[in-house]
Amino acid sequence: NNNVFRNILINNSGHSDFRVETTGGGVSLNNTLINVTYPKADNVSQLGGVITYIRKWYFSPQVNFTHNGTAVSGANITAWNIMETEKNTELTNNDGQFTTNWELIEYIYDGTVKEYQTNYTFNATKDGWGTDSQEINLTTNYINHQFNLDDITPPTCTLISRTPTDINDS
Repeated sequence: NNNVFRNILINNSGHSDFRVETTGGGVSLNNTLINVTYPKADNVSQLGGVITYIRKWYFSPQVNFTHNGTAVSGANITAWNIMETEKNTELTNNDGQFTTNWELIEYIYDGTVKEYQTNYTFNATKDGWGTDSQEINLTTNYINHQFNLDDITPPTCTLISRTPTDINDS
């Protein structure tokens, strides 16, 4: 129970890429695969008992201003899963990134059915700037995924002086 497998590439494994076994009708719950890649998408098997596992991927943003390409500090990134449940929210640092990667769920396997959490909707926002909203089918890692914010502040005009020909003294 509660095993975490992280940052693994499984290749040429033969019968099953990922196999969980229990004995005597045992239970193996909450096995988590984070950034675990195997060539056959559904080549996961179980032998005996009740097996559950969670498949996760890493996500991190790179948020830049559209007009000059510089990083946006303090941009808010929010993620919602397919059920419109907010999963994470965080502000970017001076580099327009997070200090750590998010671990977001692709699906949860309950021993019978995979319950998908993807597609995710991501919003990048900052006061005075536009919103970059993107939908991502999270089936692999998204590291430094690009978001761009546009300036939405309307320009201001200041009248500095008028010439006498602009004034009508009638």
